[in-house]
Amino acid sequence: MALDQAETIPLGTFMSWFGMIALPPSIYWGVKEFRQPTRKVTKYLSVLLKVILILGILWVPISYVLAGNLSISFSEKNL
Repeated sequence: MALDQAETIPLGTFMSWFGMIALPPSIYWGVKEFRQPTRKVTKYLSVLLKVILILGILWVPISYVLAGNLSISFSEKNL
């Protein structure tokens, strides 16, 4: 399945991206200790979840820059 008529943008790319973006906030908002950390470990994990969220958001743009396409395929094609 693709998101465009030319089938150059696979649906799986954006499904994976959504999952990478959705998981950290669901953990962050699901555990009160991450929102209001009282211990050093939970403060560290709270910051780590925020960093993972930022990296998840940047995954598609960075991959597009590296691969040159939204299908995130790094293969060369002979024209």
